[in-house]
Amino acid sequence: MPAFKDGPIKTEADLRQGLYNEPKSTYYKREAELRTSRNELLDISSGVAITGLTLLLFALRKRIHTVAHVMQLRTLCKPQVFIWFNVGWIVLFGALHWYYLYRGARGDYPPFADSIAIPLYYGQAALLVCWPVLNMLLLLAIWPAKMGGYLFVKPLIYTWWVLLIEVFHGIWLVLAALYLLISIIDGDHLTVPVIMLFLYLLLVLRAGHVEAINARINKSRLSEEH
Repeated sequence: MPAFKDGPIKTEADLRQGLYNEPKSTYYKREAELRTSRNELLDISSGVAITGLTLLLFALRKRIHTVAHVMQLRTLCKPQVFIWFNVGWIVLFGALHWYYLYRGARGDYPPFADSIAIPLYYGQAALLVCWPVLNMLLLLAIWPAKMGGYLFVKPLIYTWWVLLIEVFHGIWLVLAALYLLISIIDGDHLTVPVIMLFLYLLLVLRAGHVEAINARINKSRLSEEH
């Protein structure tokens, strides 16, 4: 599919040359009229493809063939959670550069737009500032968790503390899922698998906290019996 509809405008260079001296409002209006839906379809399809590939690799790695295998998944250990989170965060730096470089090369930005160095600078600054803060919060979250159990473990009793944990993790899971959906639609190639990794780590943390509470409940029951 061509990037522009049939006419004198065939490439991004033609568009810029023909509308360079026009006002910005005219440029955006004419660009919207001339462009096809190629880029939007390319973004969505590549986002869906990367999501499917990531799920396939995860299923192959964990040897998942049925729903029963999914329910038998075990959680990571605490060091693995910490390591994988930081691996994912490092990949986000590469994802940030790839996102703007790819779209700049594709001609998504008008000739009068500011340099992509500006969003790259602020994006990297945000990632660097949040990195140590999130690592500290992650360590605090890992500390009381009991790892090694089932990923989709159920609470023995729904106490107020369990409900609080479920709501807390549920909010973060919903936010991460929404960001994943946005990344898929936007075709943010490297961010998609990273967000899927973070979703998995959130499920691991939730399971670890529920497992820890279940262990305390069982210990309390045993002490009452004796």
